[in-house]
Amino acid sequence: MSQANAAQLLNTLRSPARALQAFGEVHDQRTGRFIKYNPTAITHELQHAVLDYMSNTPRLPTGETVFLSLLGYRQAGKSLTTEYAAYCKAAFIPGWDHVCIADNRDRADYLHKRVHYLHQRWPESLRSKSMATRESRQLTFDPLQGGKMRVLSAESGAVGVGQSPDSFHACLGKGTMVLCGETGALRPIEEFRVGDLVRTHSGQTAPITYISSKEKMAWRVKLFGFAEPLTVTPEHKLWTNQGWLTLQEVAERKARVGFPILRPSGQVRELPFEQPVVERPQGGGSNEVGIPETVHLTYPLGKLVGLYLAEGSMHSERSVTFSVHWDEVSRTVDWLDEERFLFTNATFNFRANSQTATVYVSGRSFAHFLRNLVGEKDEKRFPDRWWEMPEEFVRGIVHGYLSGDGHSNKHKYNRRITLTSIRSATITGLRDALAGLGYGWGTIRRRKAGNHYGRNCQEAWILDLCGSGVDRLARDLGWESPPRTRRGVTKNWNLEEDGEHVWVAIQDVQPLPGLQEVYDFEVGHEDHSYCLAHIAVSNSEVHLWSDFSGSMFLINPSLINRREALVVFEATPWERNCAWHDHYVMAKQGSGRHIAKFFPFWDGKLNARPTPKDFQPTNEEVELLNRYQSLGLTTDNLTFRRFIMDTDPEVRRNPEMFGVMYPFDDLSCWIASANAAIPQHCLEKHLKKELQPWSGPYMEYEMPEAGAIYVIGVDPSGYAARDHASFQVLKCWKDEWTQVASFAEHIDPLSFTNQLLRAANRYNQATICVESNGVGQSVLALLQERDYRNVYYEARFKPGFTSTSKSLDQATGWLIDGLLDELVLNDRDLLEQLQTYKNDKRTEESPASEILRGASSNKRRDRHHWDKVSALLMAVVAARRAPVREKPGANLKGPDENVIMFTGMSYDEQEHYRKKLAEDKQPTRKKLSYRSVRKRRR
Repeated sequence: MSQANAAQLLNTLRSPARALQAFGEVHDQRTGRFIKYNPTAITHELQHAVLDYMSNTPRLPTGETVFLSLLGYRQAGKSLTTEYAAYCKAAFIPGWDHVCIADNRDRADYLHKRVHYLHQRWPESLRSKSMATRESRQLTFDPLQGGKMRVLSAESGAVGVGQSPDSFHACLGKGTMVLCGETGALRPIEEFRVGDLVRTHSGQTAPITYISSKEKMAWRVKLFGFAEPLTVTPEHKLWTNQGWLTLQEVAERKARVGFPILRPSGQVRELPFEQPVVERPQGGGSNEVGIPETVHLTYPLGKLVGLYLAEGSMHSERSVTFSVHWDEVSRTVDWLDEERFLFTNATFNFRANSQTATVYVSGRSFAHFLRNLVGEKDEKRFPDRWWEMPEEFVRGIVHGYLSGDGHSNKHKYNRRITLTSIRSATITGLRDALAGLGYGWGTIRRRKAGNHYGRNCQEAWILDLCGSGVDRLARDLGWESPPRTRRGVTKNWNLEEDGEHVWVAIQDVQPLPGLQEVYDFEVGHEDHSYCLAHIAVSNSEVHLWSDFSGSMFLINPSLINRREALVVFEATPWERNCAWHDHYVMAKQGSGRHIAKFFPFWDGKLNARPTPKDFQPTNEEVELLNRYQSLGLTTDNLTFRRFIMDTDPEVRRNPEMFGVMYPFDDLSCWIASANAAIPQHCLEKHLKKELQPWSGPYMEYEMPEAGAIYVIGVDPSGYAARDHASFQVLKCWKDEWTQVASFAEHIDPLSFTNQLLRAANRYNQATICVESNGVGQSVLALLQERDYRNVYYEARFKPGFTSTSKSLDQATGWLIDGLLDELVLNDRDLLEQLQTYKNDKRTEESPASEILRGASSNKRRDRHHWDKVSALLMAVVAARRAPVREKPGANLKGPDENVIMFTGMSYDEQEHYRKKLAEDKQPTRKKLSYRSVRKRRR
């Protein structure tokens, strides 16, 4: 082969777009065979875009390569295509070092195996020689031919390029009680083994796939309602009412940690009632007669199950014993009589010198049923997967248990119902069932073994139920309960319930001395979480790295100065204002070396189903077609959407999740942040509108209109702090405030004021409302120096708007009202900021967060800039005070008396006019005359 041909072949091998299609063979999951790689097999454009980036990488004007951030849909082969493309670089360019960081260990193993298969099936005559290595998930080539490929896990040790920092995966301390997914018992974390079941934060059960243990700095956390403290590392992810947060973030945001509420669904309404096989050495024996094959889960049966959990025992395979008080014998016999077809007979016996009676129930099938359902002796537990059983059956279990081993406090200042058990599995099941039945959330405490009440007692778990649920439960049981002294529903400020979760307040956080032995699990479930006694924790972020920002902090230094580096970030959408969302938004804005590409779900060829002949689109589907049909959406894609929404459990429960897993656009595809200041429903009408992409620093969406009233909201952010200044121009007609211009840029106060004045004069001498805190005073002084008279005053001699905690809450409320009603937005970038806005001007460093971080940052905005939103807040404040004018062409129902232009009038003149107008509108009242009437004497 000539040198020219050899060079041409080498260039082909180094170009993923050409080499993969010519020589690559990949595993086809549908047929189980290896086939030629085809980038259009499952996508229309996405895989081509990845190959094109890796083959013909765009560059900045300075000559450096750009970094690609790819946002797409599920099952598009984004990760695998990138790894295949990187193989062409690493295998045929000497010294090329490729690093892939997957979100978890399983994903890393999968990607490495697939690349290894690609290498093995590459034509042998063209294959680079691989070298033996001691590193896992690494493919090293002959140094004369290529470099190496590594696949790392973001949740394990080596997450830096060329570095080996400590794991980003957080851990829990020794002794922390974890909820067993099989029995519901509370067990110390160190007693769990790989394969044991745990409960996830959504109420599912899943096996432990990996357990790690190491020594770290840790904190002791005391939660309301559970006496046993947790030992947690500060970076551990906790499930809260504001999403997945670290302990540090929980302290900063004063969030509450969560636990799932499970409600009986009635999916399982009957269970097998089997007769056990009897084998006697001497032969013989008899079967029970008239025993059913299945038993319906009813309220009376539930009462017997609950009474067995509280007072029952099993001394043989054919009988069950209930130990009850003398006064409860007749009640127990009545309960048994309701289910007499389940056993042979029942007898009772009064114990001598005791107030306890024993009720014997003979029936091998009955004993076998109870043993399988709730266990016996120390293995007693609440029924497995009780939330799939009927509500009346679960209520019967709770009432039966309380009748046997519960009591009500009669003191009017301590109204509570208390349950006690020596088995944690029983007490946690009762707590969850009480919450699922609507009685409220009970608190759990542990009483250690020792001398209590003048006698030796075993270790016990105690459940206390307080609040308004006590009245309902006592009424259902026929118990006496002291009258309530409060009206309405009792509010426990340490607990919040939203129907699906209970949110618990953290009472105390204390550092532990030295290094603590800590553990953590990896869970084989998409929830990636497991429940403790009162809280759910996470072992990795769904769809994302466990610490994207922290990992990037370690990776960036090794990439930022490499002119030829090829970098691909890819994922599906997730929560707004998470690290991945922030990164994608910055890439979309062209920040630094980053660019962004988005692909809607109809780019995937697998995301389509044949349209039925009788297909009739719904109103929602018609709206989707009108909006996205020109971009490629078809009825086949809508048929696929119907299929997913009918069959995927997660999407059936949360229909909005379809747009996250299979996005329509890169604006509406993010899950609303739980702690966002602007509710999602306030932005729906704006999300449906075609908005203009930002290409600032100044954009006009409408030309000035004669006779229109304009206001400008101003956020003059700090120039020295590298913050952006912004202003928003609104055109204010009656019932309609339209965004007509926008400015956002890092700029000095003088230049910013000049730009502001040009816009104000252009838009009919608009009213300017400036946030007067801090640097806002310099802008106000410059406006006064330029003799600009149309400035918003919040009070006499007080120009501008002063931001305080109270005034910002009020202004945010006005903004929300405006988004629902009057506001018309044109700026796509502003809408993205509104989606993630979190009252950044109120974010302060709390003492707890300073302790967790180790030092005070003295910064107000560490995470994000929402300067456009701040400016819009000021514009809304001014718009509410602006004169009202009907839009041209509107049908006026009366004289236009409320229209007045304030341009050119001073603040005092405006106030004088308003006062005079108010006096003129005061109705005149005729003075009443009174006449004295004397009663005449008879």
